[in-house]
Amino acid sequence: MFDIGFTELLVLSVIALVVLGPERLPEAARAIGRWAGKARAFARNITNELDKEVRYSETTAQLRAAQASVKKQMDDLEGEAKQDVTAGDATAPEPEIKPDQGPSPDEIEDQRVADLNAKADAEAYAAAAAKAKTGAQPANATKEPADGTSAPKARPTAAPEKSG
Repeated sequence: MFDIGFTELLVLSVIALVVLGPERLPEAARAIGRWAGKARAFARNITNELDKEVRYSETTAQLRAAQASVKKQMDDLEGEAKQDVTAGDATAPEPEIKPDQGPSPDEIEDQRVADLNAKADAEAYAAAAAKAKTGAQPANATKEPADGTSAPKARPTAAPEKSG
């Protein structure tokens, strides 16, 4: 950076020794060394930032070129697709069901409930048919009491004894 030779450094150090004296010269040399280190670090940071900016601009240019290439290919494909459609049968019928048409969520839920009810009815019918065929009750059926009531009778309990 600077073109300073050995003789110039020797002259500067003799002048510094005469001006500052032997007691303050080491402190001044340390301070100059710190400043030089900070200046080098600052220059290194600026160089790194400039390199980053150059890489960023190069990458941005490459991305823009790739984007333009993709856009051109998409335009070409779109043009080819339009040519294929116009070259094909122009009297082709419209599809009957459009993507935005279809059952509503309520209709879907109603159909699901109806399917579950039909399945439960089929299972009940199959269980009844099996019972009628074998004459036995299904395993999950409860036995009714002999007196014809549907609930079992409660057992009588003894009255608690009074202690007096």
